[in-house]
Amino acid sequence: MKMKLGLYSMTAEDKSPEQMVDLCCEVGIDGIEWVQWEEKGHLDPSDLVGSAEQLGEMTRKAGLDVIDFTGVPEADDPESVKTNFRIAAAMGGPVMRMRSRSVWRQQGKILKEQQNHVRRALESMAPMCEEWGVSVQYETVWDTVMSSASMARQLYEGLDPAKFGVLIDPANMIIQGYEGWPVCVEVLGPYLHNVHCKNVWFEPTTVGDNQQIRWRFVFRPIRLGLVDWAEVIAALKDSGYSGYICIEDCDVTYSSEHRIRDGARVIRSLIS
Repeated sequence: MKMKLGLYSMTAEDKSPEQMVDLCCEVGIDGIEWVQWEEKGHLDPSDLVGSAEQLGEMTRKAGLDVIDFTGVPEADDPESVKTNFRIAAAMGGPVMRMRSRSVWRQQGKILKEQQNHVRRALESMAPMCEEWGVSVQYETVWDTVMSSASMARQLYEGLDPAKFGVLIDPANMIIQGYEGWPVCVEVLGPYLHNVHCKNVWFEPTTVGDNQQIRWRFVFRPIRLGLVDWAEVIAALKDSGYSGYICIEDCDVTYSSEHRIRDGARVIRSLIS
């Protein structure tokens, strides 16, 4: 099976859900990750479950998949987690993605203690996965307890990969967690459930008192930057991966529509 092309909805925060669905159909995108971060997103904050049902129905009616629902549940807040399971199920999506803030590294705390805390939270979600028919994903993000594939696999080892998966973001892993794309894919194995597609590079900012140049990361269009997407997709193909690659172009140089159209062209040419 071929990989599919998806869209992370915050890439087009300026567009209505109807406009986004129409654009996805036009450029050949297969599914959408719908996002709601408190007041930001494409659901109605005053009626999250009801608007999730409507959004899911509209997406499927257009022939697109609901890839997942991304909300803001904190791993150690059971009520928040339950609410987000409920929203994902109402939308008809198979996945509820957890907020990366839940796995931020905390200064002064031992890494293993933080990993154990997140692991216990994941284990507590297994019954809700069964109840709602929804799996859970975390994303590889810098400065978290799972910034690399190896750290994510260590955290997930022994969990049911049908219920718990990892979303890799190669641009995030350039910032922290890069291990080589074939290694990343092999290490995660059955836990690799999704891929986010953007790009990044570094540029100098200031010179410190010791004349050491300081650098900062800047997100760039998919076709630019340090992530070689041909290499990433080659590694995914070699592994037999047939899931989604979702456009999450964070560069603000161009309009959201331009970024989506250009990203779709680039990734379609690589996965075909």
